[in-house]
Amino acid sequence: MEINVLFYWVLLITLYLMLKKINYLFYFFIFSSFFTATSLINFNDTSFSFPFIIGVFFIIKSITLLILKKLKLKVKLNKYLFLFYLFCFFHYFLLFI
Repeated sequence: MEINVLFYWVLLITLYLMLKKINYLFYFFIFSSFFTATSLINFNDTSFSFPFIIGVFFIIKSITLLILKKLKLKVKLNKYLFLFYLFCFFHYFLLFI
């Protein structure tokens, strides 16, 4: 397992932005999308890139705000579109099994 030096900076900035508004974390996630080739953590055959790590923290923050009811969804989802997203989500993770 190898950890890149940039990982520590990204982790510090991401944890700091977790304490701020969710908008800042979202903007940092959009900014990180330009650095998709930068791997921060390397396992044997798997590497985790810059936006992946920030995206995980963004999802955790979003779910906790939804559970605490401090964030409200204002988007109406079509149930068929939601089922399609759910199917794609599970299909993506089945590739790793």
